[in-house]
Amino acid sequence: MTDVLISVSSSQNGEQNIKYDVSGRYIFTESDTRISYLEPESSEMGITKTRIQITPETVIIRREGNVSGKITLKAGARIPFLYKTPYGVTEMAAEALSMTACLSKFGGTLSLEYDIFINGEKTGKNILLLKISKM
Repeated sequence: MTDVLISVSSSQNGEQNIKYDVSGRYIFTESDTRISYLEPESSEMGITKTRIQITPETVIIRREGNVSGKITLKAGARIPFLYKTPYGVTEMAAEALSMTACLSKFGGTLSLEYDIFINGEKTGKNILLLKISKM
């Protein structure tokens, strides 16, 4: 595992919601890449650990803390998940529109664009961009 600097940029429905830099951990292999970091306490998610696993077919985003959930993104699939917040648990689904990983042992970028659904209705379009560099 390598210590890295992660620049996170996230938008929802075309509005830039979150932008920050955090330290994190990074493991790169040809078949499986993992990124982990703590969300800043000042973010909407409060104290939450985010872990991202990238394989050739899927990206899995796991969050544990003030908000918790496991979002699985796979091209062409709408995949249900449970999302827990301080206000309760919501059944949702995510559908990947675009997943681009340009990663190497030195870091790189991960770009995700996906729609979120609640009760079968599209409620938002999320874009998540991570830039990973060695510290």
